Amino acid sequence: MTTLRAGSILVLMLAAGALAAPAPRPKPNKVPDLNALAGTWRVVRYHQNNRSLSDNREIFMKVDKDQITFQVGERGNVGSAYGVTVDPKRTPAVMNWRSGNGNRVSYTAIYKYEGDTLSVAFTEARADPDHDRPTGFKTLRPRDYLMELKRMPAKR
Repeated sequence: MTTLRAGSILVLMLAAGALAAPAPRPKPNKVPDLNALAGTWRVVRYHQNNRSLSDNREIFMKVDKDQITFQVGERGNVGSAYGVTVDPKRTPAVMNWRSGNGNRVSYTAIYKYEGDTLSVAFTEARADPDHDRPTGFKTLRPRDYLMELKRMPAKR
C-alpha cells in the first residue's frame, strides 16, 4: 500500500511540474532579406483596385543584390529597374524601391514570403514613405497595387 501511495504522489508531482513548465516559444516568422529573395520571380497576379494590370503579359521580376528589374516575357526587354532596400524585422516587413533613371520614382511597400510565393503591396511614395506605405494585404487603398509572384527554378 505504501508503494502505491508513493507512486501516486510521484505521478502527481510530475503532472504538477509539467503544468508549471513554460509553453514552448512559437517559432518566429522568418521574413527573408534581399539575399533570400535573390533570383527570378514570375508575376502571377498584379492588380490595383481589383483591376488586373498584367494584360495577359508574362511579367518577371529579378532580384540581384540591391537591385530589382522588371521585364515582359522571359527574354523581353527590361521595363523598369530600381534600387531596393528591405527591413524584414518590421511587421509587416517593408520594402522601398527607388528608380535610378531620371524619373526618380519611388515606391514604398510591404511584403510577405510563404514557401515560393512572394506578395508585395506597394504604392508610389510621396512625402513620408512610412505614412504612405500600405498597412495590409487585404485592406488596400484605391492607389495601392498588389503583386503576387512565384519563384522560378534556378537555371542550370
